[in-house]
Formats: sequence, structure tokens, C-alpha cells
Amino acid sequence: VLVDTKYQGYGADILAEVRKITDLPVTTIINTHTHYDHSGSNTEFPETVNFVAHENTAAHLASTDCDDGMGFEGGSIKNCELFQGENAKFLPDTTFSTTHTLFGGADQIDLYYFGRGHTDGDTFVVFKEARAVHTGDMMARKSLPFIDAANSNGSATEFGTTVQGAVAGIPDVDTVITGHADDPHVWQDLVDYADFYNDLLRRTHQGRAAGRSAAEIVKSYKPPDRYSDYGVRASSLERIVRLALEGR
Repeated sequence: VLVDTKYQGYGADILAEVRKITDLPVTTIINTHTHYDHSGSNTEFPETVNFVAHENTAAHLASTDCDDGMGFEGGSIKNCELFQGENAKFLPDTTFSTTHTLFGGADQIDLYYFGRGHTDGDTFVVFKEARAVHTGDMMARKSLPFIDAANSNGSATEFGTTVQGAVAGIPDVDTVITGHADDPHVWQDLVDYADFYNDLLRRTHQGRAAGRSAAEIVKSYKPPDRYSDYGVRASSLERIVRLALEGR
């Protein structure tokens, strides 16, 4: 079982890493969301693989609206051009709406969907026996998230509720594997991440109530001292504040 397939062209490299661990075939690939850096090498795996994703992610991958230019080599950020024509056979075979369980016993994997955030189809993947969760880009790393409202129906206003829903709704996890960080985190990091994001959302709404503009809110923002090691990319901060003020 694999979670995500990186960019296009990484299929062979991923399989080489798998072979360092096992000679068993890849039978299942879970896509945490639609983006090109998470589903890019789907088509480089055997047709026998069962691709699994949230129903909204499956719809994005099957879309024909693929001209946003924000993806791999100028393609779509949703990566939908990769699955046109003959390659439609690599679209998700198994989809779900809120929860879904794969396998059983020591191999049990539980999939959760808590709502819109980074996109509108972000899956939390829980390896029950290992007490580990893969968050996809609902926690890409310890930094402000990228909210893809324009192309994948993500939501700055709902992101905080969604990640808080994961904190409240996923039991018995110790290890957190994020979408882009090199090393795993611990459960408390996900708890803190929800607070980090929701603190920004609260301050954005407080700024609006005080009559401040988006630019003024952005300029005055500083993470709480307890999150001083978190990344605050200017473009992400500006996007989150703007979307939150627009109610998106």
C-alpha cells in the first residue's frame, strides 16, 4: 500500500524504494488529494492497482477543466489532464464520502474525511496497528497551509474546523506523517497545528471587526511565541487572510 505518488516521473524511483522493504507487489495506492505532486505518478503503476481517494478528489482527477497552468510543466494543479483518454483507467476505483476501512487485523487502514481545507477532498490515512496518520497537505509541514480555493474548492474559513475535526475524531495515534516534511511528527504537533491555524483565523476576524484592511491584518500578524519556529510564507498568509475575509 502506498500513500500518494509524488510528481510525474517518480514511479520507478518509488518502486525502487518499495523493493528495499518488500518484494510484494503494490496493490493499493491512496491519493490524499488531487494535486499533481501527490497523484503525478499514478499512471506509472500497474493497471491492477486499486486507486483509492475521496469522492471529491476522484471528481477533480476526472475533470476536463485542466487549464489553470499551476501544475506540472504548466499543466493543471488538479492533475486532471493526466487521466484523459486511455489513462482514465488509472482514476480511483474505490471512493468514499466520510470514512472507509481497507483490510483488517494488523493491516487495517482507516480513511477519514472531515471537510474542506487544503482542497475539498483531503483524506487522513490512519494505519491502525502502527498508530500513525498520514495527513496529506492538511498538514504539509509546520507552516501556514496553501489553500487551493480557486481550483480544488479548498476553504480558508473551513480549514481550521476540518483539522480540528481530525484532532477530535481520530483515535489512538502517536505518529503524524505530514505531506511534505522530511521527518515524522508526534500527535501533539497536529493538535498544535490546529491551534496555530485557528489563532490566525481568530485574529483575522478580530481585525475585520476593528475595521482593519486585509493588508493591515497581514502586516500586523506575528505567530504566537510558542509557534515561533513555524513557517509563515507571505503568499500563504495573504491568501488565507483574503479568503477568510471573503468568507471562502
